[in-house]
Amino acid sequence: MSVINKMLKDLEQRHDDPEADVINAVYQPPVKNTAKYIVIALSVVVVCLAIAIGWLLLKDEPITPIQDPIVPVAQANKVDSKPKKIQIKPLMPVQPSDKTAEEKVAIVDDVIPEQTKKTKPEEQKVTETAASVDVVKKVKPLVPVTVQTKTAEPKAKPIAPAPKSNPNPELTIVKSSEKYSPEQRLEQLMTKAQSSFDKGYVTEAVEKLNKVLSISDGHVEARNLLAVAWYGRGELQQAVSILNDGLSKYPNVELWRMTAAKIYFKENNIKGAFSYLDIELSNATLEFYSMKASIARKLERYESAESAYLMLTRLQPELGNWWLGHAISLDSQGKFDAAILSYQTAAAKGGMLRSTMDFVENRIQELKQ
Repeated sequence: MSVINKMLKDLEQRHDDPEADVINAVYQPPVKNTAKYIVIALSVVVVCLAIAIGWLLLKDEPITPIQDPIVPVAQANKVDSKPKKIQIKPLMPVQPSDKTAEEKVAIVDDVIPEQTKKTKPEEQKVTETAASVDVVKKVKPLVPVTVQTKTAEPKAKPIAPAPKSNPNPELTIVKSSEKYSPEQRLEQLMTKAQSSFDKGYVTEAVEKLNKVLSISDGHVEARNLLAVAWYGRGELQQAVSILNDGLSKYPNVELWRMTAAKIYFKENNIKGAFSYLDIELSNATLEFYSMKASIARKLERYESAESAYLMLTRLQPELGNWWLGHAISLDSQGKFDAAILSYQTAAAKGGMLRSTMDFVENRIQELKQ
């Protein structure tokens, strides 16, 4: 459009020139054909419009890159002959062999087009340099490489190693914070000993019972059960020795005396059994007095029998048999008046066989005469 405007301005200047008008007035040139010039001007205008429209269209469309690396000839002098170096750090240094270098040269020769080879030496050198750079980018490295980038990657948290299993685990003893009193500890040991004894594990029971006695030698149940365990194993002397050791320190323990008396009575040693019962105990049990009275009467130890039956009548006053045993003990010692009273009380309480009742009535009559 600028060309057209310039032409129009030139025409206007020529038309406004006064000197030209004077010449036109004096000299009249022959008439020329103006249609020819008009056609030429219009053609120029159309060509210029076509060029302008084509330039605008080519400006908006993206340019498709050429696959073959061709360097323009006009810029050959500006391009650096040295190839750009790309910083690539391989994991392990690899020195390329001569064979690899020859292969790269062969690949570069194949990539460079024939037209580029026919150009000037300087242009061909620039083209080969650009092609070699492109080929180096495409060739895969023989060793995995890591490319340094500017963006800092977040550091991964270190993974804690898995705990190694111990093939030979050690036994760890954990002390309990709970504290037991001596009484509670003895009770636990005694419970375990009794359980072992009931199950027939006598040896295990003996070990636990000895441990109890090492803590408290006056433990009545532990010593008594230990004597029974030894006697159950056929060790009579060991059983009696354990009881005697306890009675030497604690002579009024009824249970130990009763156990020793039963052991001897079972062995048909009545005197040995009575030796453990011939003692005055306060607040003894009915079983103790009953066994003492029975053994004493068999041994004709009537005085001991009298005291034992008297205690029985106090414990069970309504039972006639105790009164009868007390009367016989008195009668055997010649205490007839006291014996008559005991016979009469026995007859009044009753609860005896008819033959025993006849004996009581006859003996009362005889003592009164």
